[in-house]
Amino acid sequence: MRDRRPPLRSLFSTVPLVCIYAVAGLQMFTVGVLIAWLPSYFNRYYSLAPDRAGVASAGVFLAIGAGMVLGGVITDRVSRRDPSRKWTTAIFYCLTAAVLLIAAFSFGPGPVQLILLGAGALFSSATSGGVASIVIMLTHPSLRASALGVGTMSNSIFGLALGPVVVGMLADRHGLSVAMQIAPLAYVIAIGVLILGKRSLPGPGTIVDNTMFERAS
Repeated sequence: MRDRRPPLRSLFSTVPLVCIYAVAGLQMFTVGVLIAWLPSYFNRYYSLAPDRAGVASAGVFLAIGAGMVLGGVITDRVSRRDPSRKWTTAIFYCLTAAVLLIAAFSFGPGPVQLILLGAGALFSSATSGGVASIVIMLTHPSLRASALGVGTMSNSIFGLALGPVVVGMLADRHGLSVAMQIAPLAYVIAIGVLILGKRSLPGPGTIVDNTMFERAS
C-alpha cells in the first residue's frame, strides 16, 4: 500500500524543522543589510561617488555569492558520514560571520576594514546550502518543495526584507556605522536557534514526518 501524503501541518510538526525555518531567515538578515546599505556606507565613510560605491559593493556581493557555493561544498563533505554535522557547520559559519563583520564595522574606514568585510561576506551566507539540505532531510519527499518554499519565505521576510528596515531605523537614531555593527548580532540569535534545533534532533534510525533520519556508516 502506498504511503499517504502527510498533511501540510506536518511542515511545522517538529522543533528542528521550525528552528531551521527560523535560521533560514536569520542567516539572511545581515546579507540583506549588506546588499541594501553597503553602497551608502561606502559613499558616506569612504567618500566614494555613487558609481564607485556601487562597484566597491559589487565586490562584496560577489564574495557573498561565492560563500554560498563554498559553504555548501564544505558542508556536504563534512557531513557525508554524519548528517547532523550540517548543524555544526552552520553554527561555525554563523559564528565566523558574526565575529568578522562586527570586527569589520568596529574599525574605521581603511584596508583592515575592507579585508575583514570581504572575509565576513564569504561566511555571511555560507549556511544557505546546509539549511536547505536540512529542510529536505527533515521533511517527507512529497512535501519537500513546500518546505523549501517555507524556508524561502522566511528568507525573504525575516532576512532580506526585515534586515534593511531595522538597520535603517537604527541608522536614523545612532548612525549607519553603529547600525552596521549591530546587524551581525542576528547570527548570534541564529546560533542559539541552531543549538536548540540540533539538541532536539531524534536519534539515528527514528522517523521524522515519515522521513528516516539516519547516520551513514
